[in-house]
Amino acid sequence: MARLFNASTEEVDFGDINAIDGATQVCMSWRMKKASSTNVLGFDKWSSTTSRIGMVAYSNGNFYGFIDDGAATNGAFTDAATTWGQFLMVFDGGGAANADRLKLYKDGVAKTLTYSGTTAAAAPTTAATVQAGFWREAGAAAADGEAAELAIWVGVVFSAQEALLLGNGLSPLALRPDKLVLYAPMFGTTSPEPDWSGNANHGTVTGATATDHPPKVTAVWLAPHPRLVQVAAAAAAGADGGGPRTFFAAPVGFP
Repeated sequence: MARLFNASTEEVDFGDINAIDGATQVCMSWRMKKASSTNVLGFDKWSSTTSRIGMVAYSNGNFYGFIDDGAATNGAFTDAATTWGQFLMVFDGGGAANADRLKLYKDGVAKTLTYSGTTAAAAPTTAATVQAGFWREAGAAAADGEAAELAIWVGVVFSAQEALLLGNGLSPLALRPDKLVLYAPMFGTTSPEPDWSGNANHGTVTGATATDHPPKVTAVWLAPHPRLVQVAAAAAAGADGGGPRTFFAAPVGFP
């Protein structure tokens, strides 16, 4: 299952996840697609245009990531996001430049970003809630799209190899579970949407309904070693090119 958003106020609200406040290392991941390039779909902790952390697939055909604490900034690449994809934001506030602090991946592949402003060194500390669905920015187009497999990690910076694992279908539950503060598969059909990370950040659902899960992954758990990941051959490509892939995975945390 996934969640379908098709109105300006439809969302899943996971509350104020305090672990994010002031964090200098945050990773956020979700699978999503928009119904049209002119729609908007966001996943963020948004207080204002200068106090926010997260991602948005915007109505101008660009996909943005942002960590703002006092100034409006972003990193962006061109993507209409109208077919299922896995989008990952990796934030490292200790980086020397924008390209070191903010990285975006699609399906495990690092994107070349155009930056505006200087990415903050830490996430803002606010009472804002973590939300997926409609974007809170004033004047944003209505949400119309689908989302699944929402996850947030705090206190870790994923490597390119870990990004590739997520992009190729590894469950967020299998990657650095000690740093996972939210995992919402969006399997629910009612409210609340359960948080499977163990942190009880369950989501209050407004309007978003259940729909088919993205055609990506079936995870089978083994237990030979906590850092072993065995990747099986990819199955035939799916209708949207994403392709159902089967992976055999144990929890991993690359040093």
